[in-house]
Amino acid sequence: MRRQTARAITIALLTAALVMGSTGMGHTKANAAPAEQSTDASIKAYAGQLRDKLSQAQGYESWKQADTSISALGPGTHTWLVLLKKEGASVGYMIIHAVEAGSYELGEYGIGPYPPYQSRSLRNTLLQLELSANPYRAERIYLSPLQTIWQITSNGISYYGDAFSGEALPVTAADYKAQDEQIDSDWLNSKKQGLLAVPASLSQQIKQPFFDPYFRFPWLTKPPLEIDSLEDSKLIDAITSVKSKPLFTTNAFDGKARFVWSVVGFDRFETGELYIALDADGSGTNLRYIPYGTLAALGSFYL
Repeated sequence: MRRQTARAITIALLTAALVMGSTGMGHTKANAAPAEQSTDASIKAYAGQLRDKLSQAQGYESWKQADTSISALGPGTHTWLVLLKKEGASVGYMIIHAVEAGSYELGEYGIGPYPPYQSRSLRNTLLQLELSANPYRAERIYLSPLQTIWQITSNGISYYGDAFSGEALPVTAADYKAQDEQIDSDWLNSKKQGLLAVPASLSQQIKQPFFDPYFRFPWLTKPPLEIDSLEDSKLIDAITSVKSKPLFTTNAFDGKARFVWSVVGFDRFETGELYIALDADGSGTNLRYIPYGTLAALGSFYL
């Protein structure tokens, strides 16, 4: 597989009103080019099969006959973002990777009104960085499922924000470059942990109530949960128990940014693939489902 470091794609912010919504800052300029749209019929077919299969499961009813919009997440990445909408409202998303010999992998998926790389999160980042009134260019950076990032360039300086929550990240362009190089081997090795070419039905679903991931800080006081394999039941038992409240965390950008998520459930497919549910942005309304193997390769679980 080709090395996948060129993961940025410039997206069009057609008018300031499109990005800034009701903020009233209509003089903000957009300097980005349009997102590349996927026209590959096999990707569209795979995305449609996934949507139809998942729409049969509890919690995904809104996906039934939802409209899909597919765009590439950067030249050379072989990764696509699939947005699902029903009557104009977002109901979920999928991220699909090309793997080998024309096959595809469901890299992650999610439910809720706020998928990644939407104007809401970009607006939040701009407001935090006090860049709303400045000309800027926004780029989508998909380093891995754990680093979905906005890169915002204004007056020759690059700034970064989380593509789900819009939280500004305390990193520089040099930090981003180093992280891209560091994560590459782990990220590529974690591929093929998700559902492959033939979509399967869900055989087991667990969903727990949302909880604040920062109500405690176990990564400071105890070692991570040791999990030998998917056959090791410690993580599944912890997720199934309402009292456990497991967390997942990863340390990025040479320690400058720590990402922490509440673990609030899982989906298991009939073919065995296990996707762990993370609260996407701390709101309790958006869930991300990421393959267990990908999470194990890129971070740690704590009880």
